[in-house]
Formats: sequence, structure tokens, C-alpha cells
Amino acid sequence: MEEKNSDYTKFLDFLREESSYFSDYLKKISSPILLISHYDADGLSSSSLFVYLFQKMKYCFHLKITEELTKDYIEKIKESQYEIVVFTDLGSGLNDEISEMLSEKIVFILDHHKPSTFKLSRGEKFHEINPNLMGIDGSKEVSSSTLAYLFLRNLEHTIVKLCGIALVGALGDRQDVGRRYSLIGLNSLVVEESKKYNIITEKIGLRLFGVSSRPIVKALEYTMDPFIPGLSGNESVCIKFLKEIGINPTEDGKYRPLSSLTPSETKKLATELVKYMLVNKIPVHEAERIFGTRYFLTLEPPNSSLKDLREFAYMLNACGRLGYYGTAIMLCLGHRGKVLARAYEHAQEYRKILARVMSSIRDSRDITKKELKNILFINLNRLVNERITGAVASILVNSLLTKTNKYLLVVASRVENKIKLSVRKLSKNVSEELHIGEILENISRKFNGIGGGHRDAGGALIAEEFLEKFLEALDNSL
Repeated sequence: MEEKNSDYTKFLDFLREESSYFSDYLKKISSPILLISHYDADGLSSSSLFVYLFQKMKYCFHLKITEELTKDYIEKIKESQYEIVVFTDLGSGLNDEISEMLSEKIVFILDHHKPSTFKLSRGEKFHEINPNLMGIDGSKEVSSSTLAYLFLRNLEHTIVKLCGIALVGALGDRQDVGRRYSLIGLNSLVVEESKKYNIITEKIGLRLFGVSSRPIVKALEYTMDPFIPGLSGNESVCIKFLKEIGINPTEDGKYRPLSSLTPSETKKLATELVKYMLVNKIPVHEAERIFGTRYFLTLEPPNSSLKDLREFAYMLNACGRLGYYGTAIMLCLGHRGKVLARAYEHAQEYRKILARVMSSIRDSRDITKKELKNILFINLNRLVNERITGAVASILVNSLLTKTNKYLLVVASRVENKIKLSVRKLSKNVSEELHIGEILENISRKFNGIGGGHRDAGGALIAEEFLEKFLEALDNSL
């Protein structure tokens, strides 16, 4: 642990140095800043922190949210008039290409994904701020949003009021891998700072969706992580389950809120949920995910859909995957009222899409399933837009729909003449040394595609004509 603390100290010193360079550059430029980020909760929350800084300091900027960073995309940036380009939650997978193609521009990459190549220094104008380059695991210990926060707090002290937003990104990237599903590493430093300034509170309890704002029935129905087979997405079964375990879901003709449960009822619900999941052949370690660490925004109203940071992350993911980027950024910056109402509608739409997809997979409708030696492959074809493929893959990993002895789950969807692939580790038997993002990056390059990600999850975009050969290469790599 002492060695880890030393790594953190060195990295925080590095961040202070890099933020000083960034500040100096900002004072010299005359053109707008280009900010590019990913469309998921981590990318949206990290970019919103930069938006806060730029607005606070009255800098002109343009924000672009993208699904994938490609060489063609970088070429367009090269031809633009921007002097400073900032990438958040992407960029490291193409760090060589960015360094070479944007050599005339000032570039800052803040990314927690594994870099394509490991070089700390590439010249005066290129700045890659990636924890993996300094011995810190970006898949578990820090997200792009917490990275952005730790970087920007050196430039603007008032950004501390948004440290909760940084944690939303970390939770959206499922980095709650510590004891009782808590955040660890540099993320935990942000947790402690957030508690110090009374931005968040931390509690141990049931990890049901919308625990602060939902009726008991809806909290069960909307819970997708962990996925509860039979209950997730099924209101009538949730009502039946509650009645069978002796908890009345209604009172005076209305659904009871989760907050109305007595301590004994809460304990009973937790116990019976674990039993239910075990009976349904959910592994013990997955069943236990129903109980753990909760993070709440202190100043958010008790009934707000954004009170629980995991629910906040869900809202951002919904907005991002459905293309409502502006709504997501505004939520992060504190806008509520009509903005929150729109976000809630997007979340409802997103939930319906996921439920429909899960139903199609369960019934084998409109999809294609295929088993290779080490891979379970599910092709969603054109059932959903490609931005939702990763969310489906993550839900499937924890569901009964993918109980198999295969090592990897690969979920695909079509994007014009290309295929978007989302890959997840399925088995605990898969070696910890097997880095999915690294494997996808290497194989994708062989087929003129792009790929990358983390140790246990990643994605790729390839031409449709190479799908079979890609799957064969991935299968053989295991």
C-alpha cells in the first residue's frame, strides 16, 4: 500500500505540473478551444468539468461528443483552426496517430484507458495524462471524470462543488470494485474530499435502483445492476415477490416508497433477494452485489432522481446513448426543472429499449446467437443503435441469459456497413492477465478497424465483411 501511495503522490505532482502548462497555454491562445469527449457517463461528466472551467474563466470553446475516435476524425481536427485540442475519456488508444497528425496543435489527452503505446514524453505540445503510464490501473483506480477533477482543481478551486459529478463518471464506468462495492484508489481520494466538503454522503445498504426516489416495486423493477432474473424489468413479478416474502408493496392504494420500509423489512428484503438470486443460479458473488456502498449528493432533494450517484450515472448514460448530450452536460452543471424532466423522459425511453432488447434475446427474436470455442456471440443486427450495444453487453454478463462455460461475451450491432462489437469477460476462470482492451486493439488493427478498452471490457468497430475472421482471431487469442 505504501508503494501505491507513492505512485499516487507522483501522479498528483504530475497533474499539478501539467495543469500549470495548460493554464499557461490558455492565456496565450486567441481561437476557441476544442473539447472532445465520449458519449457515456464518464465522458459526459469529465467533459462537463472542463465546460465548467471554461465558462468560469470565460474562455471560448466548442464541445464535440463522439462515439468513436478514428483517423478520419483526427484528420478533420488537423484541418481545423483550433490551437488547443482537449480529449477526455478517449485519445490514448490512438496516441501515436494524434501525436503525429496534430503535431502543430497543443494537445491534452485525459484518458484512463490503456494507451496504444507507452511514452511519457512526445514533445512540447503533446500532453498525455493517463494513469496507466505511471503504474496506476485506469480500469479500477481512476476514471476520466475523477482524473479531470484532480487535474482541474489545480486551476479553479470552486470546482470542488462538482466533485460529486466526478464520482458519477467513476460509478458509470463500474469502478465500484472495492470492499462492499466501494470506489478505490484515486477515486477514493475524491470520495474523501467530497465527504470533507459535505458534497456527498456514503452509506451501506440495498443497492436497488432509485432507492431514494422510487416505490419499492419500481426500485426492484428498474434494477439492472445487479440483474435480477424475473424481477428486473417485470413489474407484476416484483409485486408478487414482495407479497410472497411478507412485504406489502402498497399502502392506502398507492405503492409504498422504499424509504417506508422498517429496519426489519429492509433486512428481510435483502435476505430474500439474495436467496431468490441463488435459487435462480446467480453466483454468490453476483447475488451479494445487491447490498453494498451507496453514494448520495447531499444537497440534492430526497426525492430527486439524481440523489443517488448511480442513478445519476444511469441518467447520463441514457442521455448519451440516445444522443441527448446537451441535456446530460446541463444536468452535470446543476440545471434542474425542465432539463431534469427531459432527462427523466430519456431515461424512461432508454429503459424501455433495454427491456425490449432483453426480451428479444430471451426469446431469440430478431437476433442471432452463435457459440465458438471460447466465445458466446450475440448479434443484435439493427435491433438497437450501436451506442446501446455496450449497455446490453454489461447487463447480459450478470443475467441468466448468458450462463455458459464460455470465456467471453461478444455483442454486436450494425452501423451502416460496419459492425460495432462490445466484449465482456464472462468467466472468473479467465486469467487476470488477459487484457480485453489490448487484445481488441491488436486484432482490430489487423482488419483496419479500431478497438480498445479495459482489462475486463472493451469494444471494437470493424467493417462488416471482416466479422467472421475477427471473431475467429479473437477466439484463437484465448
